[in-house]
Amino acid sequence: MKNHDTMRLTASCLRDIEATIGSRPAETGGIITAREGSETLRCLILDDTAKGTATSYTPAVGVLNAALSRAHERGERLKAFIHSHPSGFSAPSHGDWVYMDRILAANPGKDYFLMIVQPSVSGGRVGVRAWRVWREEGGLRRVEVAIEVVPDAVDPAAMRFDRVRDAYDVARLSSSTVVCVGVGGAMGWLLDMVRAGLGRVVLFDADDVEEANLGTQGYSRSELGMKKVHAARARIFEIDPGVDVSAYPLALDDQIDDEEFSRLALRQPSGPLLLAMMTDSFAAQARGARLGLKYSIPTLAAQVYQEGRGVELAFADPRVQKACLRCCLGPRYRSLARGEVPAVGSSGTPIAATQYLNALKTYVALALLHEGSPHPFFGPLLRRIGQRNLVQVRLDPDLYETLGIGAFQRALSGAAGQGQFLLGEPLWIEQLPEGPQSGFPPCADCGGLGDLREAASRILDSRELNLAASRCRGGGH
Repeated sequence: MKNHDTMRLTASCLRDIEATIGSRPAETGGIITAREGSETLRCLILDDTAKGTATSYTPAVGVLNAALSRAHERGERLKAFIHSHPSGFSAPSHGDWVYMDRILAANPGKDYFLMIVQPSVSGGRVGVRAWRVWREEGGLRRVEVAIEVVPDAVDPAAMRFDRVRDAYDVARLSSSTVVCVGVGGAMGWLLDMVRAGLGRVVLFDADDVEEANLGTQGYSRSELGMKKVHAARARIFEIDPGVDVSAYPLALDDQIDDEEFSRLALRQPSGPLLLAMMTDSFAAQARGARLGLKYSIPTLAAQVYQEGRGVELAFADPRVQKACLRCCLGPRYRSLARGEVPAVGSSGTPIAATQYLNALKTYVALALLHEGSPHPFFGPLLRRIGQRNLVQVRLDPDLYETLGIGAFQRALSGAAGQGQFLLGEPLWIEQLPEGPQSGFPPCADCGGLGDLREAASRILDSRELNLAASRCRGGGH
């Protein structure tokens, strides 16, 4: 291997080098990976947080190690170190060789490439030189190699979209992030989002896969005892190993403050972002509603009613909706203020109710992530939904008698005539910001302002749930 005089680099990787390291000031760097078992360099991991000077580059080792760990999970292996030099200095410096010697001393038997980039001047071509470096008894060995640019291999993940390329804005979804709190019944929904092309997933759930989950949440016996986030991550990689997955076996509770949540979940999103609250913990749901407001993130919350007799979605995008999630779910907050909100889990729920909810979640999530896209269906869908950002689905024809939910009785009165039978109807219900115009005190989260972007400054600490306003008046919308 050490005698090879050529380094193979994919065309897309070279474009990434030219667009980043090659177009920024000197002493910018990163690392490059190759597929396990391959020598072709294909993925640049840019070191955006490095602290460099005009003449030196010091890698942000912790950040790069974390990124490399995620790359390992996708089957990528470190192959090269890369950084740029000032104009006229196209060879490695003494400090570069000392750095490489230390790396190789810590990794006996390995060999790596060291690549030096000359940034473009006045739009000219970027210059790149490469050396293969290894360690033998007696010290560091190195040889300069030619760079062969090769076409990108056919990506099986890209082939997955051959039949559905027109169904979604695939490029937009590949740059999108879903932060999912709760990976129980939502696991199937996550996999469907990955099949649609989702590029990045952040998972929060402290629970393990238990025997009881096998009948309600889509897990398998081989996953018993695993953390749900780790089982979900492995399932995602079976579909697309290129998805960027961060899995945190943590609950969204008071131990994670807003700054920590932002650090774990919101790091440098490259495209659309969605916060999905898929837990049956009302405290976590309410916390997520406030986080969505604080960071102006489109937020989606889902709930299965007792015994799966109905399901519910509430969502709020600051660009479109005027009512926040607390406005949508006001009756529940008022019940909580009276100490009347029971815990609703998956006990007694048919798997079909979970699957029904997951399918509906997929449509709403795609509408939120496509907002502003030119896609002819999903692009304008959120604005067509408009202010109808509470969705209830009746999966029990006697829902009013069993759970006391009367929305369907009012909306569908007389619709079941002429021998028809109604089951599985979704109601998209218009929501008003809670305030004088709705007959309620101003919402304690958004203030009833009607502009959720203005509400961001109201949430100083999302861990604080103010129920004072909820106690002012009972009743429902």
